[in-house]
Amino acid sequence: MIKPNSNPIDNILGGWKFEVIIEGEIINISEEIRIYISDSNILEISDEFSINKLLKRREISKNFYWRISNKYNKKWMPITILIQEDDFKFINKTFEYGLSGTNGLWNVVEVKDFNEDGKIDIIAGNAGTNFKWKPSIKKPVKLYLDDFDGNQQPDPIIFYDFFGKYVPFSSKDKLDKQLPFLKKKFPNYNNFSKIKDIKSLTGRGEKDILEIKYIYDLESSIFINEEGNFKKYALPPSAQLSCIEDFKFFKNSNNLIYVGNFSKYVTELGFSSANPGGLLLDLDTKKMNYKNTKSLPLPINKDYRAILDFDDNQLIFSNNDYIYSFKANSLK
Repeated sequence: MIKPNSNPIDNILGGWKFEVIIEGEIINISEEIRIYISDSNILEISDEFSINKLLKRREISKNFYWRISNKYNKKWMPITILIQEDDFKFINKTFEYGLSGTNGLWNVVEVKDFNEDGKIDIIAGNAGTNFKWKPSIKKPVKLYLDDFDGNQQPDPIIFYDFFGKYVPFSSKDKLDKQLPFLKKKFPNYNNFSKIKDIKSLTGRGEKDILEIKYIYDLESSIFINEEGNFKKYALPPSAQLSCIEDFKFFKNSNNLIYVGNFSKYVTELGFSSANPGGLLLDLDTKKMNYKNTKSLPLPINKDYRAILDFDDNQLIFSNNDYIYSFKANSLK
């Protein structure tokens, strides 16, 4: 049982997309899966469910994969692997595949066999390293969720590492509005500057907090499947200058086009607008790094969300703005 979203934003699927990957072919089955969504917006898969019947195929090789994603609920979580044990049961194998430390601000995940070894690899677009937060496994960004003021509502509080010291992400003024009891506890900025962890701020230690989420990694990267364990290879520095929102591969090639930028972060984070998009070309499949990169001739101050193949063109969609068109041949 999977609950897509108790209040779907744009349709009955609540932002969820269901795909199966068969011998490299990605098949979107979101429309077909609609009949399994209940009135309470829950995906109910019974014992009689069959992927073969759903796709109206007589027989499917055992070597196929599900890809389930949600465009609203993709932050503060790792790249997640769900393995189908049978036609209606999924097991979370993220840890076993070596991806448990990949919690990030992921925007797009695609699969491809980069080194043509018969195993599915992953490429994923993240927020990039040109960012205020510099998380790592040892020093993650932490999001604490609990009802700190007793008003029956969860209060999110973020801490991040600032030159070796954990500090609240929000300013004193914002936290005072969120949690009024802090005004008395920290009457001035000098007191507030002495906060070193969530306990010194709220009086609750990490063991007593309802939920803690982490960010360990903000690099956009390739993850190569090496004998059932994914190894990370960061994309070139130019692709880390801004967030990546979408990828598109050129036909029969590892070369790709990507787009990004995001101007809607809170003021404390600022704009992510240093790289609207580019090309990654000539992948060295031994070192797993792209030898050549190019920038796209796009206005730098816009947010770009998606790339669509249309005949011999690449259509690039910006947020509430123009659609840009490039001839695929001219980009290569």
